[in-house]
Amino acid sequence: MGKSPAFQFYPRDWLGDPEIMLMDWDAKAMHLHCICIAWLHTDACALPDDDALLCKWLNIQNDADWVERLKPQIFSAWSLEDGCWIQKRLKREKIKQLERSSKMKNAAKSRWNKGKNTDANAMQKHMQMQCSSSSSSTAVDKEKNKQKKKEKWHPPKEVNLQVWQEFEQHRKEIKKPLTDQARTKNANILKSLTESQQRQCVDTTIANRWTGIFPPKQNKAHKGNGNGSAEDLSKAYQAEFGEPPPVGKSADEVRQIIARKRDKQSQWYDA
Repeated sequence: MGKSPAFQFYPRDWLGDPEIMLMDWDAKAMHLHCICIAWLHTDACALPDDDALLCKWLNIQNDADWVERLKPQIFSAWSLEDGCWIQKRLKREKIKQLERSSKMKNAAKSRWNKGKNTDANAMQKHMQMQCSSSSSSTAVDKEKNKQKKKEKWHPPKEVNLQVWQEFEQHRKEIKKPLTDQARTKNANILKSLTESQQRQCVDTTIANRWTGIFPPKQNKAHKGNGNGSAEDLSKAYQAEFGEPPPVGKSADEVRQIIARKRDKQSQWYDA
């Protein structure tokens, strides 16, 4: 075991020791300095009975002061055994630390040995569960991808494929890609038309940067801005929306209603 870098300091013991209380202040400081040296540099918490070495450690210049005053005061709190000065309180603290460290190591070793087999079994079981879970997850993902591929949307056979692809590309360019629901709604409009009418509807949508496809107008008088007679306007309204125009409305009011309905349809097809 490596040397402990610290020891417990008990102020009550320090202040209650008569030998320490009778020391001069410089002797007290040197006594504490000697304790630190003994703790760090010797396992037995001892110092050699060597005046030359001790004076060097404590930076003593006056040998007479050391012999007559300082050494007697400092080492009154130490015991001389086999040519070494022993600080008994410090030695007891060293033994206490060694015993406490040994107990902690033995307890940790016991816990490790006790849980070693259990941890190994738990780890093996955990790995098996992870592998099983990963395998199941992979299988589910593969099944989902397979299902998605099976459910990939295709336009009805009545819809011209090239025309439809142009409409899909248009929606991508205006940054409003189609959902499957929007595809179905727009395709249902095209599949009842001839190929030339489908082409006309999609070209009109692209030219106006609309989001949806609208059926062709059956009455030329109503085409464009809605100019024409009131009778033509009424027929065009009914042909486009499948219902007669509101009663009591002027031609301009009917044109405004048509514009609003077209806006709503555009939002509906954009779903």
